[in-house]
Amino acid sequence: MQPMAEAAFADGFVGRWDLTILDADQKPLPSWLELKRDERTWRATFVGRWGNARPLPTVAVQRDQIRFVSPKQEEDSTNDLVFEGTLVDGTMTGSAQGP
Repeated sequence: MQPMAEAAFADGFVGRWDLTILDADQKPLPSWLELKRDERTWRATFVGRWGNARPLPTVAVQRDQIRFVSPKQEEDSTNDLVFEGTLVDGTMTGSAQGP
């Protein structure tokens, strides 16, 4: 795939996403993620299981894949919360590893 075509493909992630996180008991928790792209740099703002909107230090998009990290300090945990997802037909699905 040409670099410009790949960039256009990844642009499908740009915008605000309403997310549902399932806790260990499969209870749905509302969340959201906003993604912006500036040249080659991705920026993300996230509301997790609780708290306020905060910028994420790590977000990577490659083609139809995304990975972002909510730091352990924000999650009141000993581990970071790591999200990985895929974009298919305008819908993002994925998983989270962590608390």
